[in-house]
Amino acid sequence: GYLKNWSLIFKGRIVEDLRYTDGFLKFGYTPRYNLLDYLTSINKNNNLNPTFYATKEYLTLPIYRGLPFGIGSLTASTVWMDNTGLTGSSNLSKPNDNKLYFGDQFKLEWESIIIDTFVDIDLYQPSANGGAGATFSSKRMLVMDKYFDTSKNAYVIGFHKMIDFEANANGGFNGSTINIRSRRTLAEISDDLQELNNIHRRKGKEIEIYDGFSYTNYENELNFKIPTDSYVKAFLCDVDTVKNITGVIYTDYKNELAMNLTRLDKEYSIPIQNTVNVNNYLYIQCFEKHELSNGDGVILEFNGGTYSSEYLNQQYFGYHTVKQVYNQYDFMVDLPYGNDTYIGNDTGFVKYIRKDPFFNYEPVDLIDVSLNKRAKQSIQLDQENLKLSGNTYSLVNVDYNRYRFRLVDGLTFDDLIRRYQWILEAEISDAVIGLDTANELVWYKGVWEFGRWFGGTWYSGVWKYGDWYGGVWRSKNIVDKKLSVEVDFNTQDSSKSVWFTGRWYDGVWDDGVWLNGRYYGGTWN
Repeated sequence: GYLKNWSLIFKGRIVEDLRYTDGFLKFGYTPRYNLLDYLTSINKNNNLNPTFYATKEYLTLPIYRGLPFGIGSLTASTVWMDNTGLTGSSNLSKPNDNKLYFGDQFKLEWESIIIDTFVDIDLYQPSANGGAGATFSSKRMLVMDKYFDTSKNAYVIGFHKMIDFEANANGGFNGSTINIRSRRTLAEISDDLQELNNIHRRKGKEIEIYDGFSYTNYENELNFKIPTDSYVKAFLCDVDTVKNITGVIYTDYKNELAMNLTRLDKEYSIPIQNTVNVNNYLYIQCFEKHELSNGDGVILEFNGGTYSSEYLNQQYFGYHTVKQVYNQYDFMVDLPYGNDTYIGNDTGFVKYIRKDPFFNYEPVDLIDVSLNKRAKQSIQLDQENLKLSGNTYSLVNVDYNRYRFRLVDGLTFDDLIRRYQWILEAEISDAVIGLDTANELVWYKGVWEFGRWFGGTWYSGVWKYGDWYGGVWRSKNIVDKKLSVEVDFNTQDSSKSVWFTGRWYDGVWDDGVWLNGRYYGGTWN
């Protein structure tokens, strides 16, 4: 539970208010955590015009108003709905259909309505006696299917529920129109995606008791999941969204979890146009947009010469905090203004690296692919091998003889993906891995830093930590001939395989040095 705005009284008449920090309340721990809450929480503090707000629209999702509508004959210039259920003798009847048929002239409109998104539909039918007419609304209609119906020569959109429409069978349909509005504001998208959240459910399922009386509850209207990549495409078509997030995790069209990165670290070097004394603080004017926010850290350096801050205000150099951003080009740092300069423009550079503190982008392997397009070895990379210049990453000082793993005996990288995914998930280094005559995995040598082992034969190496679930542990001398590896089965050397610590659940221990760890079961020889 969440006891907000409570005060606790302890013995001794000590009263303490129960408070939650913004991070606790906004980063996934509230009973109503949703997309709108998260995106609005990352708005820049100094931005009077926030990037994310409830009514922000994603314009890739279309809105169409006043399209000609009918339930009589389907023509190329109308949007049509099947009139099943209408009879000449009935006065009011509901067509039993969840589909809209688009005539050939509305192919573009049909194409632009995106599958797996929600829309609102309004149907207007004029009155038979020339009165005001009636409008029937269907809210939160999920676009489930799109196809071309050859029998009707029309483009079809299918929804997850019936369209709400009561047609006046005795009246004409001249002047009937349909509005199709994609639910494209950030608040609407956030609320609609809440439908997929079984933990933080939306209060949106409306149950009608009888005409004019209904209630809502927290039951999900959908009893299935949908891909969310359509919404991702809409978000990534918005330049402000792309600039302010690092990436998106979503469910793709194959119903698999996917991630799309939008922004990596970037190194900025912005030319300084001049410095100004504003309220006795250092005010900096830039030639280019600085993209800074209040509280950001910057490194200042000056190069204007003898009568500039390069010599007169050397306290300006180094790391400082942005005190106030005034516009896209000017900002103030939390540093007292120093000596006046005697030069036209007090020039220099503002330098900083824009990065997401919650996201670490670091290459770990450089895969060597042979002429047959099969990966045979993985060269180990560290943070020291990565260089950032502007927004370009490059590899430097790579040791091409330092392998994470090398594959022999015909074992390929594809084999690891298909049969031995746990090898790729583990932390290993200097490993030589192959196959035995039974086509089972063989670890010839290397260092196992951490991970789970599920089968095969271990001949030599160092096990630092991890879980062993099956396989044979041996300790043998091996001869690495680069293209192949020979195992000496005629001699015994326990020092070739060393187990530092970890958990042994099952398998066969033949020989080696056990230093520490937990043994739960298996065969100990």
